[in-house]
Amino acid sequence: MGAGKGSTKLLLGCALLFVAYFGTAHLGLFLGAVAGFATLVWPPTGIALVALYLYGFSLWPAVFAAALLVNVVHGAPLLVAFAIACGNTLEAVVGAWLLQRMRFQPRLDRVSDVVVLIFAAAIGSTALSAFIGVESLRVGGIVQAADVGQTLRAWWIGDTLGDLVVAPLLFVFWARPPVRRLPAIVTEGVFLACALVTFALLVFGNLFPGSITLYRHPYLLFPLLAWAALRFGQYGAAVSVFLVSTIATAGTAPTAGAPVTVAVRPERIRLDDTGGLDNEVAATVAHVVYQGETVRYLLAADGGLELQAVELGRVRFPAGTRVRAGWAAADARVLTS
Repeated sequence: MGAGKGSTKLLLGCALLFVAYFGTAHLGLFLGAVAGFATLVWPPTGIALVALYLYGFSLWPAVFAAALLVNVVHGAPLLVAFAIACGNTLEAVVGAWLLQRMRFQPRLDRVSDVVVLIFAAAIGSTALSAFIGVESLRVGGIVQAADVGQTLRAWWIGDTLGDLVVAPLLFVFWARPPVRRLPAIVTEGVFLACALVTFALLVFGNLFPGSITLYRHPYLLFPLLAWAALRFGQYGAAVSVFLVSTIATAGTAPTAGAPVTVAVRPERIRLDDTGGLDNEVAATVAHVVYQGETVRYLLAADGGLELQAVELGRVRFPAGTRVRAGWAAADARVLTS
C-alpha cells in the first residue's frame, strides 16, 4: 500500500513538473531566442531547481521529457533536442545537489544561503546546460562558429535569471511563515505593488508614450525595491523582483513582426561594401565631418532613417553622394520594441 501511494505521488509530481516546465519553456522560446533556442528568459531553470531540491531527484524524468518535447516542438532535430534535454536535466540535478551539499536553507535567512544560490546554482550549474546546449546547436549546424559566443551568453544569462528570479520566489513561499495580514500592512503592500507596477510600466512598458519618457532609467525602481525588502523582508524582495522582471521582459522582448529600434556603432557601418552584409540601405551623404585621422559621414537613408558612419583616411564620398550603407547583424543591438 505504501509503495503504491509513493508511486502515485511520484507520477503526480512528475506530471505537474512536466506541465510547469513545458509551459514556461514554450513561453520563453517565443521571447527573442538567439538562434531559436537560447533565450534571455528561461523560468524552467528555477522551477526545476526548486522541485528537485524540495521533492527529490526522482523527478528528473519530468525535466528531461519536458525539455526534449519543447525543443522538438520548436524545430530542433531529435538528436539535438536529446542533447539539450540532457544538459537541462544535468543542470537541475547538479544545482539541487550542490544546494544540499552546501547546507542551503530555502528560508533565505542567511547571507550564506544567498551566496550559495547565486554561485553554486545560478552560475555554476547553469554553465552545464549552456555549454552542452550551445555545443549541441553547433554540431547540429543550427549555430555557426562565429555565433557561438553570443548564443552561449544568451543561454547562460537566461538560465541564471531563472535561478535568481523564479527560484527565490518559490523557496520563500514554500519555507517561510505567512506574512501577518494586519490592515496597515495590507494597505502598504497594495500601495507598494501599485507603485512598482506603475513605474515598471513607465520604464519598460512605454506607458503614456510620447508624454513621459523614462525608458532606460531602471534605477528609478531602486527605492521601491529597497522599500519592499526592508518592510516585507524576503517576501517583499522576492515578489518585487519577480514582478518587475516580468514586466521588463514583457515590455522589452521583441515579438515576431513588430518594429524594433536598433543601435549600430558608426565604425561598424560600411559604405559601398560588397562583402555581403546582413543589412543594407540606400542613403545620401548629408554632411562630412573631419575628426583628426577619421571622417564621419552623416547619412540620410531612404525612409527617413538617419545614420552615421566613421572611416579612417581621406574622404571617399562628398556631400550629396548616393551610397549604400550596410552592417552585420551581430553589430546591431535592439534598444526598444
